[in-house]
This record gives sequence, structure tokens and C-alpha cells, in this order.
Amino acid sequence: MSIIEPGPGDATSEGHGLLRTMRWYDGFIVCLSASGFMLSTLGYSIGALGALGALILWGVSVVFGGLQSYVFSEPATMFPDHSGGLAAYAREAWRRRLNLLSPISGFAYWIAFTSTFSVFGLIAAQLIQAQWFAGQTWTIDIGFLSIGFAQVLACVIIIVVWTINVAGMRPTKLFGYVTGVIFVGVLILFFVLPFLTGHWESKYMTSNLFDGGFSWQSIQIVLVWLYLMGWSAYPTEQAATFAPEYMDPLHDTRKGLLSAATFALGAFVLVPLALGGVMSQEDIGADPVAFYVTELQLMIGSVGSGIAVILIVVACLLTMNASTMNASRALYSTAHKGYSLKWFAKLNASKVPANAMTLDMLVNIFVVLILNSVIGIIAASNMAYFLVVILALAGVALLRIDLPNRKRPIRLKPIWIILAVVLAICNLSMLIVGSLSFELTGYGGIGTFFFGLGAIVFGLVLYFWRVLVQDKGKVLWRDTHNEPGDLG
Repeated sequence: MSIIEPGPGDATSEGHGLLRTMRWYDGFIVCLSASGFMLSTLGYSIGALGALGALILWGVSVVFGGLQSYVFSEPATMFPDHSGGLAAYAREAWRRRLNLLSPISGFAYWIAFTSTFSVFGLIAAQLIQAQWFAGQTWTIDIGFLSIGFAQVLACVIIIVVWTINVAGMRPTKLFGYVTGVIFVGVLILFFVLPFLTGHWESKYMTSNLFDGGFSWQSIQIVLVWLYLMGWSAYPTEQAATFAPEYMDPLHDTRKGLLSAATFALGAFVLVPLALGGVMSQEDIGADPVAFYVTELQLMIGSVGSGIAVILIVVACLLTMNASTMNASRALYSTAHKGYSLKWFAKLNASKVPANAMTLDMLVNIFVVLILNSVIGIIAASNMAYFLVVILALAGVALLRIDLPNRKRPIRLKPIWIILAVVLAICNLSMLIVGSLSFELTGYGGIGTFFFGLGAIVFGLVLYFWRVLVQDKGKVLWRDTHNEPGDLG
């Protein structure tokens, strides 16, 4: 890899109006949430695969994520004024060949990250209910909806985090630092307590991987779980999303990506190892979200577990905070380039994409009320995320072909370009098998496939509305225009 030295970024990001106020450690703090994503599916994976089986696949998934993050360091510094992360790289790589992939990638990336808002709002609400309001089992039936205590609380939490984000980057970054420090404390607790209290037992480290031999169904199960785990293990790449807001886009982007990937590697191995050895596979699988409360009560009693649950809830808020930051900028960038409604391409007085954040809030309240299932929300949105990852990985190779003279402050060696294509093929296999075989997890069916597909198609509808109605133009099937710097 070769590096060309640029000067520090200007005060304002070129072409967008986003302020350059972040450093690499700001991006790292935001990316701490990537390790928190694991909390959403850890219990489900242990319940289905056993603690050892889950640990092995989590390790494989986070290695994939780390390699991909490194690959994305090249396009991140090729387009330092383009917000939107992977969606921006995919758009620049594919618009000359099939421009419809541009609005699809932008909206799909938004779907992937905005879903985290509802996932962790629901997790936080369910943990609070399990710890302090276990008796609140009431529901309100409104025709086709059945709304319970956890759903109402999740909606309140979503609104609170939205309020903080629309206030601007200063309070958002402060909130991220406070919750980030607490989150690191939560991970340390999860790793230390099982061994410190003597509740970790090797007999619980079981594995169901390939119990039936290397049959096609066993391979399907592995691919399905790698597909679901990728939603949690890959997002260290979001450090690149803030390239337009870093004071030094080159060094801050690179350091943010590498530090986030390194931290995630440790977290995704150590936490499953520790928590998987406290309870049996069957007990964890019986309550894959609230099992954290059960384990904490077992290890440190109800008072201690109450304090720990508060810390976990704060960690969930960190994840939600980072996700709406990331998702809103992806949608903002997509609209700014003319691929979605103009309303999303506006910044508020605090120079943040408040309109896109508002859509995040409204959509996630809807999702919480309709789906009301952590694993279901992940399965429905993961199709969109994997699609963007695949397009962006393949796009790194396409950009070498289509823009050979474009300045690359970080230029990867050819072996990494080959690896990008290999990773794209691997992820495509996971996407096809994982999205169509979700029922093998035991937690849902084919309905999540159609929900995810429908969300992606809706992004195309918004694109056609923007072009044909708002801009009164025509659909551009191939966008061959060159931007400054494309020709060297």
C-alpha cells in the first residue's frame, strides 16, 4: 500500500456543506457501536449453534469484516468529499455501467443502518422490561397490531436519540463519547465477570456445527448464520462514512478504519467465549435477548444486574446514536446526487441531515410496531446491507478499470483487489443462501425475504419520483459524466 500525503481538510467539506470537525478517534468512538451489534444476535446464535459453534463463526465473520474495512480504505480516500460510505463507493463504481444500482445502493445502505435504530431500541426496552417491569405484560390490540410495553418504550427511546442527533454534531459527539466509554465498560464486564465469579464452565462450550456431517443442509446453516452475523461484524467500515467530516480525510479515515476493526476482532471473540460458558445452550436459546439479565443476576445478584442492565441500555443508545448518524448521511448523500427525494438532501441550521434523521425515526417506530422481533428486523434489513457490501467490494475492482488515473491517496496492492473480488463472491453466496433459507435458524421464514426485497424496490420508486416528477427529467440508465479528478 502506498500513501500520498495531503494537507489537512478544510473547515467545510467540498460540495456538501458538512462540517470538517471530526478526527479519527471520533470515528472510532462511533464504530464502537459495531461491536455492540453483536449483542443483538449473540443469544440467537448460541441457542442455535452452541457456544463454541457460535464463537467459531463469529470469529470468521469479524475477520471478513476487518479485511473488507481495509479494502474500503482505498475508495474512502478516492472520494473524500462524498458522504455515504459504501453506498457512495458503489455508486461511483457502477453508475457508468448500470446507473439504477446507484439509487438501489444508496437506499439499501440506509435501510441496513436505519434498522439498527429499531433493533437496539427494542433490545433496550426488552432488557428494561425483564429487569424491572417483568409484570408489564399488557397489550393493546388495534386491528392488525398488538402493541405491548416493550414496543411503547422502544418508540420513546427512538424519539430521544433522534432529538439528540438533530441538535447537531457537538452534542452527538459528546453523547457518543460518554456512551462509548460506558460501552467499553460493559464489554469488559461481560468478559471478566464469568471468570471472576467462577460461573464459567467449559461444559457449556458446545457446538452443533456439522453435527450431520458435511451435508448441504449443514453448509446452508453455516452460510445463513454467517449472513446474519455479517450484519453485526461488518460495520466497522462505517468509519469511512465520515470521510467528508474528518479534518484530515486521508489519515483520519485510515486510522479510524484500522482501530475499529482491531477492537471489533477482540470483542467478537472474547465476549462470546465468556458469556457462552455461563448457561446452557438450551437456556440461552429459550430467551436469546433477556438472557443477559439472567446471567447477570446469576453472577452478581439482582442489584448488581440492575446496574449492569443500565450500562447495557446505555450501550444500546450508543449503537442507535451511531446508526442514525450513519444512515442519515447515506440517505442525504443519495438525495444530494439526485437519486432520492430532494427533501432528504437538506441540512438543518446545525449542519446535519435532520430530514433524513426524521425519516429514520418514523420508519423505525413503524418497524417496531409491525415486526416486534429483533432477529426478524435484522433478517429483513440484512439483504440490503449485503447487497451494498457486494457492490462496493466489486466496485473497488471496477474503479481500477474505469478510473485508472484517479488519485488514490491510499493505493492497495493488486493482491487486495483480487481479495476484494473473492470477498464479493463469498458474500454473494451468503446473501443468496441466507436470505432464502432464513427458516433454518428456527426464528422465522421466507417472509423476511419479501420484506427486505420490498424495501429495496421502494428505494427505486423514490428514485423514479425524483427524476420524473421533481426534476422533470428522464431516467439515466448509464451515467458516464466525469467528475474533477476522474481523469487524473
